[in-house]
Amino acid sequence: MMGRPADAKQRAYNELVSYYRHHGWTHDDSSDSIDVFEPPASATPEEIAEINRGAETIMATFGLGVL
Repeated sequence: MMGRPADAKQRAYNELVSYYRHHGWTHDDSSDSIDVFEPPASATPEEIAEINRGAETIMATFGLGVL
C-alpha cells in the first residue's frame, strides 16, 4: 500500500535534512523549506554540485521533481 503524496514529500524532506547535515550543511529549523540549506564555508563549487546531485537523486527516489 502506497502512502499519500504528502507522506512521500515529508519522507523526502526528512531524508534531505539528514543527507545535507551528514555532509556538514546547515539548515534553518524554523523553516520547512528545502531552499534554506547552506553549505559549509569551505565547500568548493564541485563539492556543492556533488551534494546537490545527491539531493536530486533523493527527490527522484520519492517521485518528486528536482530542486
